[in-house]
Amino acid sequence: MTAAYKQKITQAFRDNAIRSVLLIDDEYYPYGNLVEHQSSLLEKISEIKSIGEYESEKYREKLSELLNSNFDIKRSQVAKKFVNFFHENKRICDVESDTDNLDHERIRKSDLIVLDYYLKSDGQGNRAESSLNLIYDLSNSKHMNIVVVYTGENLNQVWLEIATALRGSKNVDVLAPEKKVPNEKWNENKDEWLDIWEKFVDDNMKSDFLLGCPDLKKINKEFKKFCTDEGIEVAFSDHLIILLENSIDSLNHNNKPFKIIDLHGEKGIWLQAGNVFVALCSKQEETPEGVWECVEKALHSWNPSFYRVVTSELQNQIEDANLSMEKSISYRDRDQMAFLWGILQTEDKDKERITRELLGNIATEALDRILYDSNFISDVVETASQISDESIDYVSRDKFDEKPHKDFQRKILELVEKNVKKDISIPEDEKYYEIAHSYNERLSTTPHFPKYITTGSILCDEDNNWYICVTPSCNTVPNQMTDASASALTPHRSLTLAKLVKVNPIKNAIHNAHHSSYIYISSDDDKVLAFSVLKEESKLPDLVKVIVMNHDAEAWESDGRIYKDITIFETKSDQEVANKITLSSKKFYPIALLKPAYAARYQNIQSHYEGRIGVDFITLDLSDSEQPVGNENTIEGS
Repeated sequence: MTAAYKQKITQAFRDNAIRSVLLIDDEYYPYGNLVEHQSSLLEKISEIKSIGEYESEKYREKLSELLNSNFDIKRSQVAKKFVNFFHENKRICDVESDTDNLDHERIRKSDLIVLDYYLKSDGQGNRAESSLNLIYDLSNSKHMNIVVVYTGENLNQVWLEIATALRGSKNVDVLAPEKKVPNEKWNENKDEWLDIWEKFVDDNMKSDFLLGCPDLKKINKEFKKFCTDEGIEVAFSDHLIILLENSIDSLNHNNKPFKIIDLHGEKGIWLQAGNVFVALCSKQEETPEGVWECVEKALHSWNPSFYRVVTSELQNQIEDANLSMEKSISYRDRDQMAFLWGILQTEDKDKERITRELLGNIATEALDRILYDSNFISDVVETASQISDESIDYVSRDKFDEKPHKDFQRKILELVEKNVKKDISIPEDEKYYEIAHSYNERLSTTPHFPKYITTGSILCDEDNNWYICVTPSCNTVPNQMTDASASALTPHRSLTLAKLVKVNPIKNAIHNAHHSSYIYISSDDDKVLAFSVLKEESKLPDLVKVIVMNHDAEAWESDGRIYKDITIFETKSDQEVANKITLSSKKFYPIALLKPAYAARYQNIQSHYEGRIGVDFITLDLSDSEQPVGNENTIEGS
């Protein structure tokens, strides 16, 4: 990672992203409390003055009470330093001392949260309960927050406790090996194993387990030796997960249930889960400058990918007050009236669709400044060149010597994978093809499926057959009667689908991607798939006429996965009737939607196929001329 790329990370996630700061500490006094405290101090001073005998017991008692109450507000000097530091840097900074009622919905609106780990005094049980609950809630919020946890405790131990709160744990009493022999061994020896395990396990094993990457082979080998040295039964590899889970459960001070979560981090430094990024800071660095530097150190250790850096900076641009949606709010009077008229004059059943389209236009225009009238695009290009010290010059494709271009592509692919995955081995080429597939998929499809099937809709039926809708879009709009047949079928709709042909392996579709003959999508279980609309032998589409039931309702059925009931015409033979036409109903699931430019290509294939001319004519040429047909000069005078 270059120094320039580090600086881009700092700008994207700290300097340009953090606009508001909230300091949370039960020992900080907010302004209102200070005013009240000052009034109390003045009263105590007046009481002391009224005591004439300075050496009396009552005088000494009041003086001691005054000195103790004054000590309570000394911590507020630290808060003052924080507030001054961030205000000088043009950022809002507030202080929260009411730690008994932390409202994460309010707190999440602050970009940076500086949080004391212990918000309860000694003797109050789980002293980190409030801070752990807050971090857990912030990870599930809709706003990205950076939390700096400052503490006087061991940072590795605090890291483990926070990570456990985010992931949760499983109670060892309800866990048991699935296989019969390990299960029996567990029941016989679990007490001894649990006892010596805590002498064996270390923080690195616990942190790797929390991050989902424990070296079970190494742990198994070392624990077997440990058991032998202790003179007890050797544990099986099946027991390690239970023993590790038990260690994690002991760190789960808030008793959070286990949940599947992508947890990332480096022990003692940072954690990232959901929408919260946690940086750990020692109280020895409890200065605003120290906290600010702690955020940068943690972000550099995280080393987010180029994609994350760019999307974070894009969000900063959108949220920047300077954007202010200039073009959308500067509409002329007639444009503003047209916006309202467009909604009000529409039938109730179509109002949401029209409103979505109108707001989509405004959002697109509001982003024009970022995409065309700012330096953001050139900054993205610059950042891409800064991800590595290695410089790779572009090599164009040469059909007579393709090796230099292939070598160039391989170097680039290795570089981009290292930017996302740290400490990786060079993968097989098939993984590289998946990267190219993902690029083509993002380029051509959108996951935002409309409320009805339209041109370019990619569908999968319950029998795992795949289709694309090739009906012209004007004939798919709900409640729009384009002809008498559409009106007669209302609320159902007759559509034309093209059955897709799966391409396997996907590299066959990547090799010829520039021909624009393939569709690239991912299945619900995230498998990369490639399809052709044309059959390999005939190079013609396999068109299927169907009836979409309740198409005009703009509502999908759901049994845990949304679908449409679609009726297909089939010809079957039975004992009574030969070639009998039957109707079969299947569930069709929406997968993705091709963007208009790509959908139009396949709709044109359908139009060309159904509108072809001359397919039944027979060619006859008995002439002696060897000149190719069509090259004769048949026009008189030419």
